Amino acid sequence: MHIQEISPEQINEYIITKKIDISLERITKGQEYLKQFDIYIQKILGNGQFGIVFQGYDQQNKRSIAIKLIFGQNESFVQEYINEAQLARQINSKFVVKMYDQFYDQENKNYFIVYEYCEEGNLQNYYKKLNQQQIIEISIHLTQGILDIHAKQIIHSDIKPENILLTKVNGQLIAKIGDLGLSKKLQNNLTHISTYQGTYSFMAYEQTDGKLCIESDYFALGSVICFISGINLQDFMTMSLLKTGYYQDDQRNPLVSLALELMKKEPHDRMKLNIFLSKLLNMRIDQDLQQNNQNSKGNQFKYIKKNIFKFSIIVLLTLIIIKVGIEIQKNSNNNENYEIIFYNNGSSYKGQLKNNQKHGKGKIDFGNGIIYEGDFKKDTFYGYGQLIQINGDQYKGDFKDNFFDGKGFIKYTNGSSYEGEFKNGAYNGYGEFKQNNGNIKKGKWKDGEMI
Repeated sequence: MHIQEISPEQINEYIITKKIDISLERITKGQEYLKQFDIYIQKILGNGQFGIVFQGYDQQNKRSIAIKLIFGQNESFVQEYINEAQLARQINSKFVVKMYDQFYDQENKNYFIVYEYCEEGNLQNYYKKLNQQQIIEISIHLTQGILDIHAKQIIHSDIKPENILLTKVNGQLIAKIGDLGLSKKLQNNLTHISTYQGTYSFMAYEQTDGKLCIESDYFALGSVICFISGINLQDFMTMSLLKTGYYQDDQRNPLVSLALELMKKEPHDRMKLNIFLSKLLNMRIDQDLQQNNQNSKGNQFKYIKKNIFKFSIIVLLTLIIIKVGIEIQKNSNNNENYEIIFYNNGSSYKGQLKNNQKHGKGKIDFGNGIIYEGDFKKDTFYGYGQLIQINGDQYKGDFKDNFFDGKGFIKYTNGSSYEGEFKNGAYNGYGEFKQNNGNIKKGKWKDGEMI
């Protein structure tokens, strides 16, 4: 297989255009160094304060890759970066960019990190193409990714649109958190005193003061969601209000209002991410149901119109089809028959209808891994049901207005589980939480926290 490599002329042109303080010789030596591992540099994707990112090809594993070359001013700088980058290898998440390998060319002071390649680029360059449904979906991906990072006792500390990469899996846009170069291992008290590192527009109030804690990532996540929702973080007044917890959303965007719960000035006042994720998932379900309802009448009209046109030559048959259609509609409204509906967004519903709304027993498959089967009331999950979420988590129990509400059991993909009482999608009341390491927490809960 012939692999097209980037030429020295192309590299030199990029160095001159971008005014990067690195020599052509150093990069070409890096090219030659990587070839011993069957890794080939194909083009330059971008550059930052500490390095250049290339697209490359891993001949041994037959895959496209991203390669970051770190500029090592001295060995202590490189060693610190190596130690921190090692943290990334501990994380195995669908929503965190996978780090495949790292290499240090000591002779030329070149340090390389090899990542999975995300062909859609970063969120900073892509966000204007997103619709509201995709923004909610990406918010879910980022929240789950941060939870997976924190599960390894790691703070990312530099979550921003440039560090969020996008790829497509079976046509679905997936967001992945990348660049853990500034990440920190949490201390026993869940706080890490840090130097002033990060990106100011997305940094929490305490982080600008040189302090870092797990909730600093919450604030950054909220900032990213506000940014891709159209909030101008470059405006000084807006940014000041956000950092001090006084910003109010004049657009009354429910997603922005929810994101602001992550951006309280005091870290302990910020909404817990597990609760935030639960609310995001319910927001997505609400929007999907609304979209399905909007499409339902249009799809039924298109179906009838198509069949009337097809058989319009035979007037009698046309009248029969219309009559049958009316009878079916009557049966649906009387809630006596099951109906099967396929929507344009790939989701489907099989179950009972009443007044053109999902009402009674039914099953909805959103086509993206989320499946609900159980009781409906006026197009909402209401009663007993089972929900399989996009990440594989499964809940069985009571629902009210699309929220876990009542008694239920949830099993997480990491092996943990909770059985007990819920309210508004969170643990509320008496319950038992079993961790995947065997530890058990049993007692009273409020908003997802044990009291």
